[in-house]
Amino acid sequence: MSDRFASGAALTSGAASSDRARRLTAAREADMAVFAARKRALEDETARGGLKSNADKFDSTLSTDDRLTQATVGLVSKADYGRLRREFLSEDAAAAPVAAPAAEAETERQRAAQKRKVGREQQRAKAKQRAALSFEEEDEEGRGECTGGA
Repeated sequence: MSDRFASGAALTSGAASSDRARRLTAAREADMAVFAARKRALEDETARGGLKSNADKFDSTLSTDDRLTQATVGLVSKADYGRLRREFLSEDAAAAPVAAPAAEAETERQRAAQKRKVGREQQRAKAKQRAALSFEEEDEEGRGECTGGA
C-alpha cells in the first residue's frame, strides 16, 4: 500500500465522515426494508396456499388403510377407531367417481397407443415386403435373371 493510507491522509474526519456514514446507514435501512417486504410477500403467498407442506403433497398417495393406521396410532377407544374408519371410507367413496374418468382416460390413451403401435408394425411389414419384391437381380442387358434354358 502507499504511504497515503498508512499516514491516514486519505481518511476523512468530522462532518464529511458523519455525512457518509449517515448516507450508508440510510441506504442499508432502505435495503433492509425492501428485503423485509419481499419476505412478508413470500410468507403471505405461502399462507394463501401457494406452497404446500410435504405432508399435504404426499398424503394423497397413501391408501385408506395406511391413512387410517397413521390417524389411529395411540387411540385407545374402539369407538374412535370406528368413527375414523367410516370417515376415511366415505372420503374414498366420494373420491371414486372423480378417479373413474381419469382411469377411463388413461385406458383410452393406452388403447390409442396400442393401436398406433400395431399400425407402425403393419407399415414396417409392408415396407419390408415391398423391398424384398422390388430388388430382383438383373443381368447385363437389364432384363431379369433367366431361370429357363439357354
